[in-house]
Amino acid sequence: MADFFEFGLGHEQPSIKLLDIGTGQCRWFSSLVSKADNVKPAKKLIRKLGAVDIREIEMKQGNKVTRVLAWTFI
Repeated sequence: MADFFEFGLGHEQPSIKLLDIGTGQCRWFSSLVSKADNVKPAKKLIRKLGAVDIREIEMKQGNKVTRVLAWTFI
């Protein structure tokens, strides 16, 4: 899935990490997105994959802002 995002975002080197927590019955998937410019294209690709709900969570620490995208297919 990370390769799919990299292809869709047009990056040459992998910068997206995905973590599947669970035993094959994962309901929510998530990805840490550090660059704000990558959020909109990532959401578009996730919707294209068939996600029914996508949530964006901002995390701030000092001047640094990162985002977590979480999505589900059910």
